[in-house]
Amino acid sequence: MKKLLAILLAMMLVMVSAFAFAAPDDLGTNGEETPDTTVVGNNQDKNDGENDPQDPETPSPQAGGGSSNITVNAKDPSVATGYDKDKAKDKGLATSTKTVTVNKNFTVSGYNSTGKTPAHKLTFTVDMTKATVTNATTVTTPPEGLSINDLELAEGATKGTITINLPTFTGVGVYTYPVTETDTNVAGITYATKLELKFTVIQGKDKDGNDALVIAGIALKQGSTKTDTIENLYDSGALKVGKTVTGNMGDRDAVWEFTITFKAPSGDKVLSTITIPEGTGKVTATKDKSAAAITKIEPGTGWETQTVYAYLKHGQSVEFDNLPAGVTYTVEETPDNNYTTTKTNDAGTIAKAALADAEFTNERDMVIDTGVTLETSAYVLIMALALAGFVMLKVRRREEY
Repeated sequence: MKKLLAILLAMMLVMVSAFAFAAPDDLGTNGEETPDTTVVGNNQDKNDGENDPQDPETPSPQAGGGSSNITVNAKDPSVATGYDKDKAKDKGLATSTKTVTVNKNFTVSGYNSTGKTPAHKLTFTVDMTKATVTNATTVTTPPEGLSINDLELAEGATKGTITINLPTFTGVGVYTYPVTETDTNVAGITYATKLELKFTVIQGKDKDGNDALVIAGIALKQGSTKTDTIENLYDSGALKVGKTVTGNMGDRDAVWEFTITFKAPSGDKVLSTITIPEGTGKVTATKDKSAAAITKIEPGTGWETQTVYAYLKHGQSVEFDNLPAGVTYTVEETPDNNYTTTKTNDAGTIAKAALADAEFTNERDMVIDTGVTLETSAYVLIMALALAGFVMLKVRRREEY
C-alpha cells in the first residue's frame, strides 16, 4: 500500500511540474518580456497618432532598398527594424541616409475606357514656413534641405516613383513638412492636396550597435490618411457631332461643314492627345475640304483653345475621345438658308466618363405645284379620249346625210 501511495504521489508531482512549465507567464522564449509591437505600413494603421508617443507614425515608403513593412516596438521605440532586414544590427534608418522613395498613382476614367493620361511633369514643393518640430529638447526648428524630385510621366502612364531628398536631422523629435503638388495645371487632372511628410527621429543604435540618432518612422499623409502612395485623378469624356437631313427637298448627298472649338478650363492647358476613331465623317485642321482627314489632335506644348473642322453627310458623325473633363466646346454649322436647322447640345462642358452628343438636323420641304392632281390625270385622259371619239362620230354621221 505504501508503495502504491508513493507511486501516485510521484505521478502527481510530475503532472504539476509539467502544467507549471507550460502555463503562460508573459515571457518570451528567453525569459524576456514579449514586445508589444505595432505594425504600420501598407495602410494597416490609419490613425493619426500624433499625440501617441508609442506610435512614431511609420508608414511604408521603401528606404534604401529595404522592406516596405516597418515594425516598431511600441514598448521601446528605440528598437525600429524593417528598413533593411539584411542588417541585423540596424535599429532604424540612419540620419545620414540621403533619399527615400514613395509611389505615385493615377486613377483614370474616360468614356468607353478611352481615358489616357497626358505626358506631363509633376513638381513637389516643401513649405518650410509651415514646417514644425515637436517632442524635441534642443532642436526648435526643423532643418531645411527636404526636397522631392520632379516626376515626369509619359503619355498613358498611371504609376511612378517619387524620390525624397532628406535633410540632416541633428536632434530627436517629430518633424512635419507640408508638401504642395503642382505642375503646369494640366486639364483633367485633380492634384493631391494636404500632403504632409512626418519624420520621427529617436535616440537609437546605428548598424554597428553604437548610440546614434535614427529615423524610426516616416509617415506620408494625404489629408488625414496615412498612405504609401500619392493619389491623383485623370478624368476625361467625349464629344460626338452628328448630322441628319430630312424633307422632300433635303439633299442627302450634300456635305455640311462644322466648326468645333474646344477651350481648356481657365488657367489650365490641354496636354492630352484627343483621338478621333475612324468613321464616316471627315475631320481636318483647316477648312480645305481636300485636306487629309486627321485621326487625332496632338497637344504640342499644350493649348488653351483648339479649332477643327468636320465635314458630314446625312447619317454621318464624328467623335472626339479623351477630352479632359472641364473642357468646354461649341459646334457651329455653316448655314444654308434653304434649310431649317434644329440643333441640340451644340455647346457645353465635357463631363467625366460621359459622352456629349451634339446633333444637327436640317430640313427642307416644298409644296409641289403641278396644276393637275397626279392621282386624277389618268381619268382626265380617258374622258378626253372619249369626248374626242364622240365628236368624230357626230361629224361622220352628218357627212353621211
